[in-house]
Formats: sequence, structure tokens, C-alpha cells
Amino acid sequence: MKSTTVAVTIEGLLKQCPEHYSLADKELIQRAYRVAEEAHRPQKRASGEPYITHCLAVASILAELGVPAAVVAAAVVVVLGGACGVRVAPPLLPD
Repeated sequence: MKSTTVAVTIEGLLKQCPEHYSLADKELIQRAYRVAEEAHRPQKRASGEPYITHCLAVASILAELGVPAAVVAAAVVVVLGGACGVRVAPPLLPD
């Protein structure tokens, strides 16, 4: 049986962000997305979907819960070290 879930896009994720997220918060999430999307680009899930869809789905759940933007951004990049061998440097993180 095939899943009928709709993949979350970065645009959809940003629209889901709580109203209290600042422009800087949204930019942090976008930077995290750009890093993750590039690193995961060659990877596919067993379903054939791009791997980044999983990261965005987790981030979407967290955004709905209203957690801090840094937590949403972390959800987008969290598997990079294990899955891609990418080290996320502090400039991605907020001051």
C-alpha cells in the first residue's frame, strides 16, 4: 500500500512557521535547508522520494509545535553527519 502523504517543501515549511518567528529565524531555517538539500541531493528514500523530504517533514512537525527556530533548523540538518559526513559549522547557528 502506497503512502498518500504530501511532501513538505521549504516554502510550505516557512508558511507553517509561527507568527513570532522573525525574518532572521526564517533565514536560519532557509540556510539550514540549503545546506541539507545540497548534501542530500543524491540520496533517495526507499519510496524513491528525495531524502530531504524526511528532514522537512520532521521540521514541519516541530514548527507546528512552536519550538524555537534553531530547533526547526537543527531538524533540517540533524542527519548530515551520519548520512552524509557533513559537519555543520557554527555560522549556520544563531549568535
